[in-house]
Order: sequence, then structure tokens, then C-alpha cells
Amino acid sequence: MFGLFSKKDPTLAMEELKRALVERLDSIDERLAAASRGERRRQAVLESICDAQNSTIEMLRRERDEKPAFQALFAFAESFALAHADVPETPESGILMRKFESLLASFGIALEMETGIPFDPEKHTACEICSDPSLPEGTVVKIVLPGFLEGDRIVRCATVVVNRTGQEG
Repeated sequence: MFGLFSKKDPTLAMEELKRALVERLDSIDERLAAASRGERRRQAVLESICDAQNSTIEMLRRERDEKPAFQALFAFAESFALAHADVPETPESGILMRKFESLLASFGIALEMETGIPFDPEKHTACEICSDPSLPEGTVVKIVLPGFLEGDRIVRCATVVVNRTGQEG
């Protein structure tokens, strides 16, 4: 009676266990590969959605910038900033300018009016060259028209006078 239930060969049992583990690992690898493919597809879809949203945001910004109200704001900001630049600095004019800059900031707009900095072709358009040996080459000497920034995006470059100390050729 006990002969009917013979013990399995230990080597055979190990081979079966090894084969079962390999099959299980292969199954896990296949599921991981499928999940990875699915994740790549999801990532591609998300990137497409983000690109579409960014395009929509840019289009809306362009439309907003072209609206008469924003054009009027930019025109007023330009006139105000240039008038302020022509007035001697007083505590009152400084307060007025800070309040004006705060108003622009509430619309997400900043003025680019800084002089004494190096010319940056990304932020400036040179309209005139001057020669002042006391200033470094390429220094913004005067703002002719202020620039406007919306966050890091340049709405309009500042038009500036740039110092050139070398001989003109």
C-alpha cells in the first residue's frame, strides 16, 4: 500500500520548482513591460494635452495683448514711465512710481526701465549709440521706450541708447 505513494525524485521536484519560478518571473516581466508601455502612452498623452494647453494660453495672451484695453494700458504705462523718468526723483514721485508699478503687477505686467546694466538683445532693442568713456562698453545709458514683461515672457523689448567706447569703423 505504501508503494503506491512513492516519493518524488528530489532533483525532479527542484526542476519543477525552478520551472514554476521562471514562468512566474516571466509573467511578472511581461506585466511590467505592458505597464511600462501603458505609462509611456499615458505620458505621451499628457504631454500632448500640456502642449495644447500651452498653445491655448499663448493664443489667449496674444488676444489679450491685442485688445484695446491692454493696448491702452501699455500706452499709458509707456507715457507715465517716460514722464516719470524726466522728473527729478522726490519722495512723492518715488511713491507714485511704486504705486504705478504695483498696479501693473496686479495685471501681471512689469516695466523694463533699468539703465546702467549691460545691453541684452533678448530684452533690449538699440536705437542709438553714444560714446561715454566713463561707462563700460555695451551699457544701457537711456531708455527711449520702456519694455514690458509678463512674468518671464517679454511682451515688448525696451528701446534703448547703448554706450560704445571703441572707435567707430
